Amino acid sequence: METLESLLYKIIGSNIRKARKDVKMSQYQLAVEAEMSRASISNIELGRHQPSLYLLYVLCEILGIDLWQIIPSVNEIKQSNQEGNYFKVLKEITELDEKEKRRIQEIINKMN
Repeated sequence: METLESLLYKIIGSNIRKARKDVKMSQYQLAVEAEMSRASISNIELGRHQPSLYLLYVLCEILGIDLWQIIPSVNEIKQSNQEGNYFKVLKEITELDEKEKRRIQEIINKMN
């Protein structure tokens, strides 16, 4: 299970990527304006790098958005966590052998 912190930075990164694409800016262009490497922008967008509040402010200023537009609400984080858990369970189910899958199907059928 992902931590709250890792979810937070993944959502922030995703929101930065969306804002960057909305203004039709490449990672390289954003990196040049922010005086950092393109790889750093990529890592921020993927949630691998945890940028400082100041850096987030700088990126938002370059992208022409307010800081609050990239910071998720508590509900967004909870929803993202629930969706992540759902997809994790689905992935685990697809990796089961056929006998285990049939057993799960039987259990689900009994619940209905």
